[in-house]
Amino acid sequence: MLKRLKFMAGQNSVWSICGRDILAAFDLSPFRQICDLGGGGVLLVESLLNEDKSGPLETQLYLMNMLVQTEGKERTAAEYGKLLEAAGFREVQVKKTGKLYDAVLGKKEFSLLSSALLCT
Repeated sequence: MLKRLKFMAGQNSVWSICGRDILAAFDLSPFRQICDLGGGGVLLVESLLNEDKSGPLETQLYLMNMLVQTEGKERTAAEYGKLLEAAGFREVQVKKTGKLYDAVLGKKEFSLLSSALLCT
């Protein structure tokens, strides 16, 4: 349990370094609030793998850690695009920040959504 708490504290520290770049990656002004229903968008904050999965090294290290800690994995921008499109999101955009975290924005027309989204 202590190891997981230390891991989460490290994640928060990284966000304090990269968070501003993520929030500035897209013009989010059309989204007035975060809500559970309606058309809107989803902003993913992820460390993206290169399309050939050759790196970057930090993302590959994250991938290894996620496999061990949570059975999760890191993905490429194209893989996230396919996941979002399969869930009904359109106009998927990707912005590389040049730091550890990148941003992926997907927009969706009106429907009932089960998770919190940025809403117009």
